[in-house]
Amino acid sequence: MLRFSFCFVVLLAIATLCSSPADLFAQSWGGKTAEEWVSEELSNPSYKKFNTAALQETIEAQKQFNRQWYAAHALGMIGPEAAPVAIKPMLAELQIPVGYEYVRGAIFRAFGDFGPAAKEAVPELLKIYQSSGLASIRRNGPLTFAKIGVASPEVITALKGAAGPTNPANGKTNDIKTRTNALFALWELTKEGDYLDILRKQIEVANFAGENAFLAVQAFSKITHTDETRKRMPLVFAKTVLKAVDDDVRRSAGRALANMDKDAIDTLIKLTQVTNRSTPHPEKAKLTGVMALEWIGEDAIPTLIKLTQSRSGGVKLAAIRSLGRIGKETPEVVHALDAVIESADTDKKMQEVAVKAKFLLADQDVPILVPPTPPIEPTTPLETTGDPGTTGETTGETTGDPETTSDAEPSATEEMTGTGT
Repeated sequence: MLRFSFCFVVLLAIATLCSSPADLFAQSWGGKTAEEWVSEELSNPSYKKFNTAALQETIEAQKQFNRQWYAAHALGMIGPEAAPVAIKPMLAELQIPVGYEYVRGAIFRAFGDFGPAAKEAVPELLKIYQSSGLASIRRNGPLTFAKIGVASPEVITALKGAAGPTNPANGKTNDIKTRTNALFALWELTKEGDYLDILRKQIEVANFAGENAFLAVQAFSKITHTDETRKRMPLVFAKTVLKAVDDDVRRSAGRALANMDKDAIDTLIKLTQVTNRSTPHPEKAKLTGVMALEWIGEDAIPTLIKLTQSRSGGVKLAAIRSLGRIGKETPEVVHALDAVIESADTDKKMQEVAVKAKFLLADQDVPILVPPTPPIEPTTPLETTGDPGTTGETTGETTGDPETTSDAEPSATEEMTGTGT
């Protein structure tokens, strides 16, 4: 009997170890289960003494709010598995009249992380959203509704109100973050193209610069695509890359292209070829194209291999680096890097980058390729080339500096912008 009991316990332990790690990981985060995050941190009864406006600025209250914020974040990280035990106490916290704003914002975001598992909470969340004057809830609310995925008439009406300059439901002015997030949510829930057109115009009206353009491009980088948007959006994003004045807008447009995966590769190839000087930063546009190909990953490797033969030093150098960072060791990649290393036309810097890329492919530590330069002996005279004031000799080697090299067809820019040079 004892032997049977012992064997049963051992088998049960083995079964638990073999089957439960994923479940345990899914139901806990930061060393605590969802139940513990709720009872010990989010809804700890000892915190209720701070639910008056006069006490909210004390150091002790701020510590409590930090713990509550972190608890909401943890529940969101656990995800849908936390919903059954967290939804009711989270709604209760949202309804406390003087609840701290950032805690409420974190709670609202966590509902979105629960996804469809939070559908039952939508009617109550909608009431709180419509009546709240807190910026964190006004801004995060649309993203939460989009993730939960309930496209009820009430939710759509609320989002339309948040997408305009003024919300007709409460007369409050909607800031640009609220409006942008609402347009994103309306697209996600309805797939009606008008909302994307408004976002596109938001970028153009802002002259492809500043916060308004950046927020719209960021929203574009997260949208769920349809067959229609996969056809027409690459050129919209490429135009933004070409016309962007600041780096954040340009980089976000590159990210939006990368998120389209294979559907964006042809457009990205054209971006690496632009020479139209009517664009503010043609070289930065080229390198953004290479960066987006790297973000796409393995599907872009054949294109990056071709770019190692680009006439643009900057594009060539970036493509070599990208192959190393992707880290997929194939005969084609190795051959392309060897060709760069062994070519008599390759300058020293590019050879070093290619060697480093090969070591990254093999997951090896990159060696120190260039020994320290020995000091010049005092007795060694400097030879001049005959040109007063200069030493050494100009060889005319390609340095790989993107500002000194150019290539390809200006028609690539014309096609993406719809304008000639």
